[in-house]
Amino acid sequence: MPQKTSNLAGSGVFAFVDSAKPLTHHTAMKLTHELLMQYRTPAGLWRKVQLQALGLDWPPLKGWIQRVVGMELTDEQFKQFTGHDPDQRDLFG
Repeated sequence: MPQKTSNLAGSGVFAFVDSAKPLTHHTAMKLTHELLMQYRTPAGLWRKVQLQALGLDWPPLKGWIQRVVGMELTDEQFKQFTGHDPDQRDLFG
């Protein structure tokens, strides 16, 4: 049976949690231009492993950014591209 949790950040919104089911995060995340730019190296480029996470060959072909913006990333792709656990994605952008 779902249980009501506390008020979220004083917003007046309450979350309901089914205590019989573990909380897992298996939703896809859409790759935005902003996210893509956020994870460049200090030189303004991307590492080979990051582009491989997006299914791209190395070196990437001209126009690759336009082709990947909007694609759905799995949790594993997100982790490989950003270096962060997808369950903590809200902490990183």
